[in-house]
Amino acid sequence: LPPPKGEMYIRMPYYFNGVLDYGITKDLTLGLDVFYLAAMNANLRYRINFSENSNFAVAVGSYYTYFGGSFSGKSALFSSRLVYTVGDKDKNFSVGVNYFTNFNRIEIFNATVAICRKIYNRNYFIADLNIVPDLRSINGDLNYFGVGFLGLRIITKKDRCWDLGVSNILTESSYYSYNGNWVHDRFYLPLPYFQYSLKI
Repeated sequence: LPPPKGEMYIRMPYYFNGVLDYGITKDLTLGLDVFYLAAMNANLRYRINFSENSNFAVAVGSYYTYFGGSFSGKSALFSSRLVYTVGDKDKNFSVGVNYFTNFNRIEIFNATVAICRKIYNRNYFIADLNIVPDLRSINGDLNYFGVGFLGLRIITKKDRCWDLGVSNILTESSYYSYNGNWVHDRFYLPLPYFQYSLKI
């Protein structure tokens, strides 16, 4: 759900990353992400309301990273996302697809299923599941199903927010196979996760 028009929110996963969301209009949001001061993402998200409790959102953006020791054209990555949501802020269900590319080959394509449900007063249960289909024929990812986030959201009386739970960290390695070709493996490591959010 987007922030109201003219309001700005910041989220800080692990206190090292920063995610800024600004409501340009009630349906258009500007987002800026900074990951360990080494990768950045700018994106625009637009929401289309089908009914009071049903909406569709589309987001486009661009990643740019300093990983590898230098900035270059190869460091840029286009991102896009489509999400359909049913429900309100206390109880909702979303399905979405994400697509990332450097315009040479598909880097990441995955589907997501997210659930948010109020369980008591200011406490919420949140689950975000990732599904990566088999796209090896076009040099994509291997089959994968995992947890993006699983845990609790706690909202304080000042409307500040804590997300506490488990998330997956992605690592990748490359090696030569027996037939002399490069093989790229991705590993997902579930680790404790926390995120602090507030209005600024």
